[in-house]
Amino acid sequence: EMTSSLVGSEMCIRDRTYTAKFTDVGRNEFYTNAVVWASEQGIVTGYEGTGLFAPSKMISREELVVMLYRYAKYCKTDINGNGDLSKFQDGASVSTFAIDAMRWAIEKEIIVGDQGKLRPQDSSNRVEGAVVLQRFLETIL
Repeated sequence: EMTSSLVGSEMCIRDRTYTAKFTDVGRNEFYTNAVVWASEQGIVTGYEGTGLFAPSKMISREELVVMLYRYAKYCKTDINGNGDLSKFQDGASVSTFAIDAMRWAIEKEIIVGDQGKLRPQDSSNRVEGAVVLQRFLETIL
């Protein structure tokens, strides 16, 4: 089901009607259709109260996890998770909006921490993003 959702999602992304939900996402950017689609599905919400998506901003580790969690929900996979945040030195620093997603990702071992820390507000570099995506796909598919 996840694979068909991935294929179906890609097909849905191509022909989007532009809606100016985010003031910083222009009509003809290479990412416009993807952002519009993900917003329509509730996978991305932008930054609350700002009207901004911030396409050039680095993504935090917790923001990445939230996007994957919402995508798993969109694909109707099990998003129940009760991973223990307290086993990480900085588990209490996970933002409120990301707690459920981070617990899910910990339980599913999509996130395993870095030397006993989650580093939830740190930016995710390309390698970390690739590893998290691989774990997500291998765990959820």
